[in-house]
Amino acid sequence: MIFLRQTATGLILFILSTTMASASAGAADKIAPFIISDVSAEHSVSDIKPVAFFSATAKSLMVKGRTKAGEKVFSFYEMLDSTHLSGTPTLTVPMPHDALFYDLAPVFGKEQSTLLFLGSDGVQRYNPATDALEPIMAVSSIYRRGASPLFEQLNFARDLNGDGFADIIVPDFEGYRLRLNDGKGSFGTETLLDMQVEMR
Repeated sequence: MIFLRQTATGLILFILSTTMASASAGAADKIAPFIISDVSAEHSVSDIKPVAFFSATAKSLMVKGRTKAGEKVFSFYEMLDSTHLSGTPTLTVPMPHDALFYDLAPVFGKEQSTLLFLGSDGVQRYNPATDALEPIMAVSSIYRRGASPLFEQLNFARDLNGDGFADIIVPDFEGYRLRLNDGKGSFGTETLLDMQVEMR
């Protein structure tokens, strides 16, 4: 469990020690229940969550927020061990200006998350290896770009067939547009699901 306090110069994260859960009753009072990590952040913080972003086996923390200039960004901090993380972000990713929503889902591996963006023209993914955005598919939706789109996560990437890989499902005016992941990060032919669309 992670508790966050933001300061003028960065973040202080209070990470509940996993050792506490397995410690015996007699030894519990000798183990600090919290590990305090002081990390730097060059932006405000609106959300923080643990993710397997750099690899399937190594956890990291994703911190999202806005810079002083108003740019929406994601900072990723690598976990050095079970309770300590890097003091500075390993990677900072700006949200594309044409993106309406983002999502985190296992597209290429069952345990590793990919950062995805949904825009009015389709879906893109961020590739950490090349530090670049890559288009995944063109798809229409009910969403249109506004003057100041919200910085929100939308669950448009989710495992719908139980194979452990995220599929893409996007609401449109005629129903939901679905494309299944083949398990290698490619998506099949679009299927239109004739269902009532939930507006948000």
